[in-house]
Amino acid sequence: MRKKAFSYMEILVTVLLMGLIVTIAIPQINYDVSNKKLYKTAYKILKTASGEIIASSSTRVLDSGYCSDFSNLVNKIDDAAFDCTSSDVASDDPNVVLTNKMRFYGLEGDFTTNPKVITVDVNGEHDPNVDDKDLLQFNIFENGFVEPYGEKESSFLHCKIDLNGYSGTKADVISQIEAATGWDSTTATDFVDNSLPGTIVKYTNYNNAKSIESAFSGVSATVTVECY
Repeated sequence: MRKKAFSYMEILVTVLLMGLIVTIAIPQINYDVSNKKLYKTAYKILKTASGEIIASSSTRVLDSGYCSDFSNLVNKIDDAAFDCTSSDVASDDPNVVLTNKMRFYGLEGDFTTNPKVITVDVNGEHDPNVDDKDLLQFNIFENGFVEPYGEKESSFLHCKIDLNGYSGTKADVISQIEAATGWDSTTATDFVDNSLPGTIVKYTNYNNAKSIESAFSGVSATVTVECY
């Protein structure tokens, strides 16, 4: 009994449907990749500016002057244009617009609520202006620390972890290195004996990096987490 082959029309319809799916999917993938890169750029801007403000502050904390201090440090689309009295995402009223068209909201006010939540429209005036798409957020702490706000934002950042030293038990530190890296006991021991300070994780996501940092703190070891 002969098997029924696909007709030319069936093959044509299948190819056309596959082409339609690709046409829809590729722009969305490109859009997500672009916003991920833009979020990383916004992270660097906030981290750098906040660090400079802290460094020049006699109190070493951020305060109600954060908005104006930040606006004076960044490259604005109009040097004279920034508003530190209020901002509103819904009415498209940012505190400041940068030359790269990013729009920053929530910079105004003090740090009574710590952290302060900053919203950034990473692609400027382009649509869709939707949370977790191009409207993305950061936590800014009074001490100048900047971190991604939620799960979506956390997935955009990756981190490197350096182990600087320890004051606790060597065996506990070695166990944590094994857990964080997947190294065997011999490799982890050799690292502790001969490579401190040094890099133990070259590339991991933000949430995993913070979990590893907490675990090493629990065995009295100090690590540096550098995210990008």
